[in-house]
Amino acid sequence: MKIIVNRTEITIFSGARVSDVIRQYYAHHKKAIPEVMPEVMDQYGNTLSPDGRLFKNSKITINLKKENK
Repeated sequence: MKIIVNRTEITIFSGARVSDVIRQYYAHHKKAIPEVMPEVMDQYGNTLSPDGRLFKNSKITINLKKENK
């Protein structure tokens, strides 16, 4: 299934969780995965839990600013 993360299309398995997509996003951009999961929001501004499930065509935003703390 396809998920949009920070305007990047990520293809991942059905039933993926937020944490799975975060790892795939960082791998796609060849960046190290942060030790603490960053804040993630859906297209409506709701904060998502790392163990939350995603659905086909979900659009999420990873708050990259919180990583630098």
